[in-house]
Amino acid sequence: MKSKSNRVIYAIRLFYWTGVILVLGQPAKSQDSTRQGRFRVGRVYEAWVTTTQARVDGYLASMNDSAVLVDRLPRRLSREPQAGYMEVGVGDIVQVRIRRKNKVRRNTLLGLMIGAGTGAAVGYLTYSKPDPNNPLEVLFDVGRGGSTILGALTGMALGTLVGLVTATKTKFSIRADRGKFARMKAVVLPDLPTVR
Repeated sequence: MKSKSNRVIYAIRLFYWTGVILVLGQPAKSQDSTRQGRFRVGRVYEAWVTTTQARVDGYLASMNDSAVLVDRLPRRLSREPQAGYMEVGVGDIVQVRIRRKNKVRRNTLLGLMIGAGTGAAVGYLTYSKPDPNNPLEVLFDVGRGGSTILGALTGMALGTLVGLVTATKTKFSIRADRGKFARMKAVVLPDLPTVR
């Protein structure tokens, strides 16, 4: 009986630490973060720019001292934008939300795979044969394989949920404030030359 309790404790620890690693492994989403490694030149980022009149959806092309440059086509983030972008001035910007293209799909798939593996391990390790004297245990016994599959399905659901939660957009509240805009620019594109 002692080995069963050890397996249960081991499975619970495995499930707990996998969740902790998934959550803590994601970059911070705070707009005051000074971490500059989140955004990389050459990657495609979706952008949602809320202005005082409407919302501009597209892809972040670049930024300059007074505007966010958004393109309708998937364009790689660049320090020197080319022609064809839409310029949204800082005086009109209320909020900017940015997310790497396909981040939701990637995080959801990763959460699903890790959750399925962890759940299967937990289901396999925690299975015990039913007590023959208890008819309910015998009735609902699915065997070690069934326990593994149920654990994998539960883990998939939880992993998918964690993947969706971690795929949030990075939000910058500007409200026509040039100081907040400059901080956003320093996070998104550090060492950005002035583009006129």
